[in-house]
Amino acid sequence: MPIVRAGSPPPLPGPGAPGASSPRAVLLAQLTEMVRAALAVDDLEAARVANEALGKLLATPEQTSRDASDVVRLSTERARRG
Repeated sequence: MPIVRAGSPPPLPGPGAPGASSPRAVLLAQLTEMVRAALAVDDLEAARVANEALGKLLATPEQTSRDASDVVRLSTERARRG
């Protein structure tokens, strides 16, 4: 079990760990921690880049369907249209 010091954030779950709902959720948690850590040492550029990545991830919906037939139907429709 990892040691957590008072005032420090809890450890982040790794991919496949209990509590890690998806790779996207893990990445969001890690980027959030990176923003916090960068701000703690006054690295505003690193915080800005991590914050921008967070914004891009949050702005795009997570793909819930991994059905290959969606791609097949798209290619079929394109072929039908010419």
